Amino acid sequence: MTAKQNCLILSISSYYLHISQRFLQEGLSHFEYYASPMAPLIWFVTGCSTGFGRELVLTALSRGDKVIATARNASKLETLKEAGADTMQLDVTASLDDLKKSAEKAHKLYDRIDVLVNNAGYAMEGTLEELR
Repeated sequence: MTAKQNCLILSISSYYLHISQRFLQEGLSHFEYYASPMAPLIWFVTGCSTGFGRELVLTALSRGDKVIATARNASKLETLKEAGADTMQLDVTASLDDLKKSAEKAHKLYDRIDVLVNNAGYAMEGTLEELR
C-alpha cells in the first residue's frame, strides 16, 4: 500500500481501542463512501480463530464486506472460509520480512485494504517486577 491509500486501523486488546486519525482526516463524506452498501469494505483481521476476531469477521461478512481472516493456525479458519472469508496463516510474531510478504499477499487479493484490525496477541498478568 502507498501512503496515499486510506486504511482504517483498529488495534484491539482488552484495554485498548485505537482508530487511526489518518483515515478520519478525509472527512465524513469519504467515510460514507467506504461505508455505503455500493462499496463493500475490505477487512484484514488478525487473530480470527476464536473470540472477538471470529465474531468480527462474521459480522463484516454479514454486511456484505470482504474479509481476509488470519490466524497462527489456518486450519482453525475453515468455518470462516465456508462463510465467505479469504483466509491465510499469519503469525504476528514472525520476522519483518515474513510479515511484509504476508501483507503483500493479502493486498494482492483485492488491490486494497480498507480496514486493518490487529486482534492477535496475548496477555501477561502480574506486577511489573514479575513480568520479563
